[in-house]
Amino acid sequence: MHSKEPALVSVTVGKPNRRRLELLYKARRQADHLGPYGMIAKRHQTNGRYRRLGHLRFRFPTDSLAMAFVERLEALHDPRLEWRFMQT
Repeated sequence: MHSKEPALVSVTVGKPNRRRLELLYKARRQADHLGPYGMIAKRHQTNGRYRRLGHLRFRFPTDSLAMAFVERLEALHDPRLEWRFMQT
């Protein structure tokens, strides 16, 4: 994953789940902990976007920030949160 392109991480919530929006909120909060780049990465990743597209897409400037985000998601220990790296 070492490229000069921005690193994209797609986040979805497994079905069926009644607390889908709460889990997405937790995922967005993990980006906040990465500082300004994390806050920029989560721009426009709203509940409405999730309803429309079925996933949220976080765009990080580096692979290491994307990996730090994924590590924070995994630290939540919630198997309903699913993530994957995407091509730009």
